[in-house]
Amino acid sequence: MKQNVLRNIIFICFYNFRYFLAIISLFIITGFNQLYDLNDPSIPLEISTFNSMQDLVNYASKLGYVPAYSTNGGEYGLISMGDQTGCVVMRSGKIKCWGSNGNGQIGMGDTTNRETPTLASALSLSDVTSGNDFSVSISAAGLHSCGFFKTGFKCWGDQTSGKLGNGITTAANILSPVLVTTLGGKTVKKFGSIWIPGSFMKTVF
Repeated sequence: MKQNVLRNIIFICFYNFRYFLAIISLFIITGFNQLYDLNDPSIPLEISTFNSMQDLVNYASKLGYVPAYSTNGGEYGLISMGDQTGCVVMRSGKIKCWGSNGNGQIGMGDTTNRETPTLASALSLSDVTSGNDFSVSISAAGLHSCGFFKTGFKCWGDQTSGKLGNGITTAANILSPVLVTTLGGKTVKKFGSIWIPGSFMKTVF
C-alpha cells in the first residue's frame, strides 16, 4: 500500500514538473519574442552625423519634424542659454524664447522682456510640414541671437560692431532676422557665441 502511494506521488510530481518546465519555457520564449519586437530606444543623433547645417535642414524636411540631436556641449542646438536669455527649437521647427529682450534678441519683434517661454513670432517660422521656413538650431548670445533656418543662417538683436554678420556695424536693434552675408561662401557646420573680453558676445562658426 505504502509503495503504491509513493509511486503515485512520484508519478504526479514527475508530470507536474514536466508541465512546470513547459510553462516556464513558453514564458521565456514569449517574453524574448516580445522584447525582440520592441523598437530600439530613441538615441539623439550626433550633429557630426551631418556634413552641414543645411544637411540637417534637408533631413528634417524628409522627417516632417526637427529630430533630437546632440552638439556635445556646443553653445548652439535645440536649446541655448545666453547671459539673460534662453531659446529652444521645438520639434515643429518654431522657436520659443524667454528672458531679457532689451535689444530684441529673443525674436518677439519688440524690446519687452518675457518671463516665460514665448513663441518668437518675429522670426516668421512655420511647422516643418508646411514647406515654409523653419529652424533647426539656435544660439542665444548676450544681446543678439542667431539661428539656422531653412532659408539660411540668420541673426537678430543688437547690431553693434557687426555682430549680426550682415556687413553693417551701425548700432541698432534689429527686431527681425537678417541673413548673414559675411560667410564668404563658407558652409556652416556649427556655430556659437564667444565672449571677447572687454567687448561683446560674438557669433562664430
